[in-house]
Amino acid sequence: MACTGCARGKLQALGLPAGSGVVDALTLDDAGEVWAGTADGQLLRLHQDLVVNETPRTLAVPRAIHCLCVTANGNLWIGYAGGGLGWLTASRFFQFQTGHGLHDDNLAHIVPDGRGRLWFAGNRGVFQVQQAEFEALAAGRTARLRSVVFGREQGLPGLRPSRDYSPGALRSRDGRLWLPMLTGVAVVNPADLKENLAPPPVVIEQVVVDGRTVAAYETGEFAAASQAPGPIPSREAAPRLHLSPGHQQVQFEFTALSFAAPENVEFKIRLRGFDKNWLEVGGRRAAYYPHLPPGDYTFDVTACNSDGIWSEAGASLALTATPRLWETLWFRLTAPAVAFSLLGGGALLALRRRQRQQVERLELERGMERERSRIAQDLHDDLGAGLTQISLNPALAQNPAVTPDLASGLLQEIDQRAPELVTALDEIVWAVNPKNDTVPALARYLCQFAQTCAHPAGMACRLEVAPSLPEVPVGAEQRHHLFLAFKEALHNALQHSGASELKLAITVNAQTLAVTLADNGRGFAPGPEREGADGLDNMQTRLERLGGRCAVTSAPGQGTTVTLLLPLAGQQPSDGSEKSGPRGPQLTRPRLVPACHCGHRRATAIVTVVNAAPLR
Repeated sequence: MACTGCARGKLQALGLPAGSGVVDALTLDDAGEVWAGTADGQLLRLHQDLVVNETPRTLAVPRAIHCLCVTANGNLWIGYAGGGLGWLTASRFFQFQTGHGLHDDNLAHIVPDGRGRLWFAGNRGVFQVQQAEFEALAAGRTARLRSVVFGREQGLPGLRPSRDYSPGALRSRDGRLWLPMLTGVAVVNPADLKENLAPPPVVIEQVVVDGRTVAAYETGEFAAASQAPGPIPSREAAPRLHLSPGHQQVQFEFTALSFAAPENVEFKIRLRGFDKNWLEVGGRRAAYYPHLPPGDYTFDVTACNSDGIWSEAGASLALTATPRLWETLWFRLTAPAVAFSLLGGGALLALRRRQRQQVERLELERGMERERSRIAQDLHDDLGAGLTQISLNPALAQNPAVTPDLASGLLQEIDQRAPELVTALDEIVWAVNPKNDTVPALARYLCQFAQTCAHPAGMACRLEVAPSLPEVPVGAEQRHHLFLAFKEALHNALQHSGASELKLAITVNAQTLAVTLADNGRGFAPGPEREGADGLDNMQTRLERLGGRCAVTSAPGQGTTVTLLLPLAGQQPSDGSEKSGPRGPQLTRPRLVPACHCGHRRATAIVTVVNAAPLR
């Protein structure tokens, strides 16, 4: 693009930087240099017929420039579209926006009134700001600008300005300001503006805690926070408001009584005990604070009118944040002692737990040593002696001095002894296999063992097993001693009872495993001296070692019943489905017990599954 001008009575075309947009703003400084602003944010200066690009001295990201103004001190003021106001001096650039208190970020016109004020027209109307406030804010002496807005109350209708009128806003020789608008021209006479020296009175309207109004301004006396909302009187008679423990937010709502441009009233707030300095909040009429730590506070608020006259008295409200239990002084004093006590107790409990774990680990190691010793003893007593005998018999049979009949007897003894050793090995493997550490696995093995032993003796074996035995763990030591006691009782029945039928019942009731072995043999009369007394004592000793007991019931001609009772750890009482009905145990369809994993032959047995009821 090019700019056309007149120099010494001739038209002159000035070249603009490549890519520059339409020139929207022009102004002339005291040195006679022309400043231009374009629609794409380029700031240009005409110096001795040369166009100088001053854009790098301004915004890092250029914005459209709508208006330009040079004040008497030589400062350049730039009105941006959506970027607020730019201030360019010989040494610095500063940008003012609504966050600084500027009334509008979209500026169309800037014009000084010669009384130290800059007047602006933007999308939100007409307003003015003291030029000294811009300088103070840029120097860091203040934190906020005070924009004075002029609207319907001041005789200006809500007209949007227009950038299509040229030369734009201006100040006439009589001091009036002319601001082009879309539907007319706004004329302002700064000389007619009278200074308002009366500061507005300030009132705290209400206090809201976590969405609930706890105090309000009205005629009457102040009500406590726990009562219905009551009035907030003046500073001199202000009572103390108590905030409940655990509050999350405190909201103060306030206002200033001003009928002269109330939209230009601005406020400053301070919560003594929380804020270090006054906070300028502009025209906002509410203050929000998060959870306040326990303590005493005073909320102060003051206001100024459109001429910047601040109220000296303002309004105040004293309040106390009640502490939670753990925020009280006595709690802070006692909490360390309690904490040290708890830590000491926790350390002592941890030490005791560690000691208990060490004891349990030692007991477990001793138990494993006992189990290893038992397994070694079983291998030595049962397998070792048997294998020694089997290894010696062939040598004896091959001796020329041995008769054929004796050699045949030695070989038959090997044939008889070998299955016994297989059975003994099967018992040892079963005892140490952790897969068998449950009640159902124990019951299956006892049933299979009873059938295996009853078949050679020609006895029928009747099994009565609860249909759903609980999956309760039974340790290897428990299974071992219970099996040895059961084996002793079974061998006594097979060798001494002369019975034709055995009945094995296995139930779980009241956290106790009951194994009952009954025969229909000759029985015996209990007494201090009887056959097999050592075996019965051994059974009783083994069960007592496990915390259980062995009960033997017998009478001549009425058979013998041996009941082995073993307590189970963690067993839950059976539900109603496993209780016997009013007619006694309910029978289900018979089922066959699977063969033993050792491969031995099993006798045909009558198996009846009954509900878990106590045996009689």
